Amino acid sequence: MTHAPTPPRLAFTREEACAMLGGISLPTLDKLISSGRLKVVRLKRRVLVPLTSLEDFLLSNS
Repeated sequence: MTHAPTPPRLAFTREEACAMLGGISLPTLDKLISSGRLKVVRLKRRVLVPLTSLEDFLLSNS
């Protein structure tokens, strides 16, 4: 039985985003979000950080 390949993830939780940004703290991530330097998507009470937002942030700060 073969399974369809898993599609790539397009968004990540705040905790996952912290890890992807080198292990920054949640308060630091929240500051980046509140300052507008990192864009998020809000689904009801859930905050997700799109992959494109992480890539844009990293490229603008390299």
